[in-house]
Amino acid sequence: MAKIFYKFIVQILCNNQGSLDFRTLKEHISQHFTVDEELLRSVLFDDEKIHIQEGTGKISSGEISLDSLIIAKTSLRLCRDKTCKRCDNLHLCRHYVCGNCTFGDKCNHSHSVTSPHNARILAKRELEDLTENQLFQLLLQNDYFMLPPICFNYNGQGGCESKSTCPRLHICLHFLKGDCRFGRFGTCKRAHVVDAHGVKIFKEYKNITNLYTTYRNILFLQNYQRRPAAEASGEKPTPSSKTTASLPKQTAQAGGGDVRCHALKPPGKRADAKK
Repeated sequence: MAKIFYKFIVQILCNNQGSLDFRTLKEHISQHFTVDEELLRSVLFDDEKIHIQEGTGKISSGEISLDSLIIAKTSLRLCRDKTCKRCDNLHLCRHYVCGNCTFGDKCNHSHSVTSPHNARILAKRELEDLTENQLFQLLLQNDYFMLPPICFNYNGQGGCESKSTCPRLHICLHFLKGDCRFGRFGTCKRAHVVDAHGVKIFKEYKNITNLYTTYRNILFLQNYQRRPAAEASGEKPTPSSKTTASLPKQTAQAGGGDVRCHALKPPGKRADAKK
């Protein structure tokens, strides 16, 4: 059941530019599943597959506020070794994933996500049910080799000296993260839109449907830090009066009655677990 549930969640996220706020994700889940708290926790708090960018609400440790951003995460990458025969990464043309391969059938690199090698890798990571578009979104926001990086010189004190010849994206980092202090007043010195320089860089990236969302997800995933040890261990949070991410009344799995989940916290260790 956990595998089916995870596959559903990652498909929903990748259909929505790789992320959703928890409130909206809950609405999607409730339309298709009746899931108990423990199962939902086991999926959302899997650090290898999901990243939770905390929202603005002040809540107790281990809870998820309704405005928290749930981002699809993976360690899957494209293989960069042109002579590789077998590895744990995908053998796919990078330009095909980005939508700008000009060679088509004549390309020396694979354009097939269903090749024996790629099918094996995707099944191993429980991603075999993703469509091409869903898989490409997941790769674009996790494999930092895929897209041009943001220019940090442009965001620094001195600015970018290369200017129009710079191969990196010139855009305000704080705007992407949603915390630019000057944007609301229109006084920010850095771009809050993709300017002519950016359009030139991305003119052939046909699979990028929303640059802002994809780069925002990349930034959050790059800046990701593991949750504190007390939280990761499943320590019971202090009750909070704040509005938190609660699950609707749901049917428990065999052996229990109805479950009301007032807050999500990482799954705790079993009492009989070996020390």
